Amino acid sequence: MSRPASRRACRALLGESDDLPYPDDAPQRLVEPFSKLGLVPARVHISSEDGNGEEFSADLRVSGLTQQTAHLVDKALRRIVGVRQVITLAE
Repeated sequence: MSRPASRRACRALLGESDDLPYPDDAPQRLVEPFSKLGLVPARVHISSEDGNGEEFSADLRVSGLTQQTAHLVDKALRRIVGVRQVITLAE
């Protein structure tokens, strides 16, 4: 029996832009795990952390994920080349 869907979940990602094969494709690559499951994040914000473009941070928010789906998304995000850390906060 799965747990009920969370109201909203936020994923904070940190990574190295230099490790991304195509840094300009970062937004697409970070949203892809959601879109493969038919989900659309309510918020996507990606920025350069140190000003020179070597590191990035991303804030991705989505509502209504089951615990199992959230686990699959987090696992896929962690496999993206260049992503160092994925932090998930559920409300």
